[in-house]
Amino acid sequence: MTKTVSTQKVGQVLDASHYLLVNGSPVNIRNIEGEVNSTTGTSYYIQLHGSIPATGVTVPLYSRLCVTSLSPSGVNGFSFTYPEGLSTAAMSYPEAAATGGLNSLPVYVAISSTDNVYTAVAANTQVSVDFEAQVDALANTIITGDTTTGVDNLTVFTDPNATKRLVQAEVTNNTGAVGYLMLFAQANPANGTLPLQQWKIANGATLKLGFAGGIPVQSMDATLALHTGCYLFGSSTTQTLTKTVATGWKMKGWNI
Repeated sequence: MTKTVSTQKVGQVLDASHYLLVNGSPVNIRNIEGEVNSTTGTSYYIQLHGSIPATGVTVPLYSRLCVTSLSPSGVNGFSFTYPEGLSTAAMSYPEAAATGGLNSLPVYVAISSTDNVYTAVAANTQVSVDFEAQVDALANTIITGDTTTGVDNLTVFTDPNATKRLVQAEVTNNTGAVGYLMLFAQANPANGTLPLQQWKIANGATLKLGFAGGIPVQSMDATLALHTGCYLFGSSTTQTLTKTVATGWKMKGWNI
């Protein structure tokens, strides 16, 4: 199930001061295509950013040459397809919002005349992005938690549950400080445990994660026993778990 966002739909091309907001949280991109009103002698790069970029300063999360400097002046098209999907959450350029885990950044598209840093360029660009839509209405989806109750952790599904998959999560950090959402397959992880994955969330921010048809969650402990539950914990430290205790999180999870 895919969704399309485009400059045609929003009525504003990319140029030296305009960008396209694809989504407010990470997405899995299937296709990027469009056309640049380019000028011979200048190279053009289609870029993905986690915030509105600043020229000469912002390093892109992703950059791809879409029109070479040898192309004739005029409208030149481009198309990039990713059969397995291009996950913006897994991009780890300096702009990424997490250390040791996936980022939770929004997704902006921009046109640049340089590759490794954003450089504003006056080239009217049409672009269309196809990405996997978050799945709220999968058949037999089970929802745990809510967006109103303060908690420190959430059991999305218990261990063992090898056939279960995590489809979606929505988490708000109201702890008063930067926090880390951590994912575990085993119940009651001890402080100091390394998570399967983590996401950095600013105080007051909401993170929305979508995994299309869902992902399995599993890990092995020191005795080589397999665990297949899904547990979300709020942590005050990165990399290893330090459980929060002030019920400053709001957590909601979807599973099938």
